[in-house]
Amino acid sequence: MAKVKTTNDGVKTLDDYPGYLEAKERFDRVSARKAELENLMLEAIDDGRRREVEMSKIDREAHRILTGEDLDQAEKAELASFRELEDELKATTRACEIAQAEYERLWRLASSEVVAARQPEHRALVAEITESLKGLVEAIRAEEAWVRDLKDEGVYFVAGLGRTCNPQSKETTPLFAMLRKVNVGAFCERLKRHGYL
Repeated sequence: MAKVKTTNDGVKTLDDYPGYLEAKERFDRVSARKAELENLMLEAIDDGRRREVEMSKIDREAHRILTGEDLDQAEKAELASFRELEDELKATTRACEIAQAEYERLWRLASSEVVAARQPEHRALVAEITESLKGLVEAIRAEEAWVRDLKDEGVYFVAGLGRTCNPQSKETTPLFAMLRKVNVGAFCERLKRHGYL
């Protein structure tokens, strides 16, 4: 994520948005706790399965006679502990969902403000695209008109004749085909409607 800063020209970063950092830190903290609890659950499940396999009922009774420790009671206590862990995991999962929703809400709001603050940069880039597109479309049409004029004059013309070069290559043919179809006027009108031109 971006560091906390505001550039000299006033462009804000995500971290400048009120509440964004706190929401992100809260979500990260709850997510980390959820991951810990999930690992503890897996370990508890694995431990329980291992004990079930390791000791038969007779072995358990023998253990009780020898040590005085009732493994059934110990398992009941472990099961209660497991259920508490399970309940905490459910509650933490829900808290994680709530924290994520709040973080994502603030992330969208902060992103909107950052984009709005930097919109002049985008406007300049789109203006550059527009000028380049206009120039490219005009140049393609001018080159095609030049070829047509030659042919209208009865001149035989193919690319390569008289040391000419075809500006299209196998890689650029789809681009040229697309540019021939561009309606520059409609493109500019759309940008004007959005206040870009």
